[in-house]
Amino acid sequence: AHGDTSQPEACQSIIDKLEKVDILINNAGINLTEDSFEQQYSLQEWQRISNVNMQGPMNMTHAALPLLKASTSARIINLSSMIGHVGSAKNTLYCMTKAAMLLFTKSLAADLASKDESRHITVNSVSPGAFATDMNAKFTENPEALAEIASSIPLGRLGEPQELAGMVMFLASNASSYMTGADVIVDG
Repeated sequence: AHGDTSQPEACQSIIDKLEKVDILINNAGINLTEDSFEQQYSLQEWQRISNVNMQGPMNMTHAALPLLKASTSARIINLSSMIGHVGSAKNTLYCMTKAAMLLFTKSLAADLASKDESRHITVNSVSPGAFATDMNAKFTENPEALAEIASSIPLGRLGEPQELAGMVMFLASNASSYMTGADVIVDG
């Protein structure tokens, strides 16, 4: 289902169309610029980034929680980012929102595990490094930029989306039933 997840009503509308939710994957994310903090900061830009990267996952989780509680083994999987752990020049606002996702994951996991009616819901996150996605087209379409970023990755290349999908599938499966509040870094 699709919708503007920064709006609680849109999230509820998406969930209302479903009869059952066993797995919620919060994977929306944007990064608007590659400028320094002084250049990139505007209230409008901050609101747009935080609405997609933080407000959206919170709204979707809140809307889906009643159906997740009705499931026998529910999973919430949040997508953060490697640079949410370490920071990155010219990505201050994006890094801040992705770091917030890490603590949202840990805090929500603890909160749900503390109540009998939601103890079967696990909450984990995945922090991708550099992957060949539309968001990273600035690297993949520029041979010099691609070579520079690839040289900083031990495997010497960007990841492919299916390489991230495997970790998400693991977290969605019963193989991860004893994991909650964890973040898995997939960064080559």
